Amino acid sequence: MARTPPPDLNEFEQYIFRISLAEIFGQLKTKDAIPFLISNISLHPFPFISPNIWLKAPAVIEERMPAVGALIKIGPAAFDALIHLPRGPETSEDRLATIFVISRIAPAIKDAKALDEARTFLRVALGEVNMQRFWTEEGLKLVQDSR
Repeated sequence: MARTPPPDLNEFEQYIFRISLAEIFGQLKTKDAIPFLISNISLHPFPFISPNIWLKAPAVIEERMPAVGALIKIGPAAFDALIHLPRGPETSEDRLATIFVISRIAPAIKDAKALDEARTFLRVALGEVNMQRFWTEEGLKLVQDSR
């Protein structure tokens, strides 16, 4: 059903349907739903009411982003899927959600190799952000100096 939603739903209804499925999969800790949850990782029901969810407390993020909450509830199996996901172009929202989920699951990981993978993933993410910050600051200096 997650792969083929009812055909008579309009775009908004499909959005709500995906949110509902993510909530249900989280409650049931459905491992088979991991691919669906990953593909809907940044989905949240209040994108216009609460546009910057990332300024909220972690518990609020987990509650308001059903796929994020579900992946965290599923735990290590979700971690394995996320950490081995081929990295390609992703939205900043998807990237933040992935980082958030991995950081929330990692403390529960008992396997040393998987824990090292989590540390490496998070260090790479931090390096990417630091590089973005550096070049953003450089750009701002150049704009400031051009006055």
